[in-house]
Amino acid sequence: MNANSDREYIDAKASDLRMVMDAGFSQSGAESDARTAKAVLHLVKWMAGIFIASVAINVSLASMVMNLIRREPPPAPTLPVQAFSTPAVIIQLSPQGATVLPAVPAAGKP
Repeated sequence: MNANSDREYIDAKASDLRMVMDAGFSQSGAESDARTAKAVLHLVKWMAGIFIASVAINVSLASMVMNLIRREPPPAPTLPVQAFSTPAVIIQLSPQGATVLPAVPAAGKP
């Protein structure tokens, strides 16, 4: 073989090898880009969920704390009025006036 044909042969093989490697790298790059996009989408989904959950937890905790701070004392229990009052005493006087009888101790007791 002569030098020109050897050089053309080597250049052709190198060119073929470069094309194969470039195709492999571009395919690998596309797969890597797809995996990266999927991972970013997954991460964004989780971050949005965590943000929404943390907002809900913070609002509920703040509500509970404010209710505890601003709690009014419970009203005093109201009991029926009759529980504290004595029964009514009815005084009936005879037409001649009231007569008071002396208290007599019960029989058998000193």
